[in-house]
Amino acid sequence: MDKNIVYISINYRLGPLGFLSTEDDVVPGNNGMKDQIFALEWVKNNVKYFGGNPDSVTI
Repeated sequence: MDKNIVYISINYRLGPLGFLSTEDDVVPGNNGMKDQIFALEWVKNNVKYFGGNPDSVTI
């Protein structure tokens, strides 16, 4: 490769722990999506410490 890259792998909850919803306040659901959003925010805030560019993140 001619360019340096930083590779970050994320994990998120699957199945009922990640996506089960009762459509109320008790179990609002979409925790898997919230995990992914949190992970991308973490990457944006911390990738610079690993030599990455927070303005150039590819999913």
